[in-house]
Amino acid sequence: MFVFACVLPLRGRNGGKTAALGGKLTRRLVENLGPGRHGDGAGLYLVVDPSGARRWVARVTVKGQKNRKGAPLRTDFGLGWADVVTLNQARKWALEYRRMANVVLAAHPSDAVELMANALS
Repeated sequence: MFVFACVLPLRGRNGGKTAALGGKLTRRLVENLGPGRHGDGAGLYLVVDPSGARRWVARVTVKGQKNRKGAPLRTDFGLGWADVVTLNQARKWALEYRRMANVVLAAHPSDAVELMANALS
């Protein structure tokens, strides 16, 4: 099976950094992408620093909680360095965080972010 991923420059919030477009990340893209925040879909991001360090981040939207501007609260959870955590592990853990956001929110809406941060540590 052939998977096509195009790497194009983005404008705007990413400051002109590159990002993988056209689908999910692949192992090869994870190893070769330049500095920036590269989305895999469903809230999973590979963050590549200018130094070349690569780490996984899961962005979770906590419905029912608002930030200072009144928008839904979004929280980033670090999943680990890309040289230690594989792409498949990062996808699995990002899914777990999204599931926990729904379960924890239903039980304890005011403590959702703190409970989720402590759940996988």
